[in-house]
Amino acid sequence: MPKILSKNQGVTLIELILVTALMSLIFGAVFSIYLAGQRTFIATSNQASVQQEVRRVSNLIVEELEFAHSWEISDTIPTSFDNNYNYIYVEDKVLHIRIRGNLTTFSDVEYRIEFLKAHEHILRIRLQGTQDSNEIEFETEIRKLNEGIFTDIGGAGDRITVRFYTSNP
Repeated sequence: MPKILSKNQGVTLIELILVTALMSLIFGAVFSIYLAGQRTFIATSNQASVQQEVRRVSNLIVEELEFAHSWEISDTIPTSFDNNYNYIYVEDKVLHIRIRGNLTTFSDVEYRIEFLKAHEHILRIRLQGTQDSNEIEFETEIRKLNEGIFTDIGGAGDRITVRFYTSNP
């Protein structure tokens, strides 16, 4: 029977250092890929959150304005409020929606809004929301479903306020 020689001398210090260095490089590469993926996931989640909030607010605005009997747009923020009218405006990057005397503010996102008269019965709305470095812009046109008046009562600047009347209780 052949004799098998066994040499159990162990691992040299140089081999141990090389294996440790190689494993450190592999773990470092894997960890950096993991961190990059995590940062991308967080950034995408934040952007989706801003987009969802701006879309929710824009849908609310559209729902309120579609059935209005009258629209009046202005380039000034209202200082007093007529309880017979509803208001939508942005002041200090906070969106204010005053419906039937009840004020709702949206401050999770920094808002900018612009109202434009596109036609006698069509109002164009440009709503921009920013949070951190995520910026979402939503633009839509609303066709008034009720017959009524549309007045541009603003000056020469951006139309940042809409005042509207609805007969809903």
